[in-house]
Amino acid sequence: MSCLLLKSLFMIILFSSSSLLPFFQVVADRVPIGDPPPIDKYTVHVINNLPSNQFLLKIHCASGDDDLGFHDLSVNQDFNWTFNMNIFGTTLFFCHFWWSNKDKAFEVFNHDIGTKNCATNCYWLVREDGFYFTDDINNGPQKWQTW
Repeated sequence: MSCLLLKSLFMIILFSSSSLLPFFQVVADRVPIGDPPPIDKYTVHVINNLPSNQFLLKIHCASGDDDLGFHDLSVNQDFNWTFNMNIFGTTLFFCHFWWSNKDKAFEVFNHDIGTKNCATNCYWLVREDGFYFTDDINNGPQKWQTW
């Protein structure tokens, strides 16, 4: 085909389809557009509640998508991060903890922790005898894990 013939064919298709634009606009206006699904936003806090004059708390936290890196926390220091639960509800973060000669790794956030135990904040308090959890730093935390 010649270049002129191709241009003519293209113009015919373009102008004939543009006459259908009002039809597609009417159909599009009648299709209801719902609100986007709610996305739950959470903040996970890891707080060093270990005794003073001891070793630093070393942590490494990550998810399948995000590596939050290694951190050394001094006493009462709060390491935290904020994220949105994914639309499938499968967001999961785990942390590995080291203190003195002890180490422990576990999930600090998953669907159940988020939907059943956190409003928006999830607090993990690391103590000499284990790991305590609360969703309100002013309420008494409960022990969830031992070293």
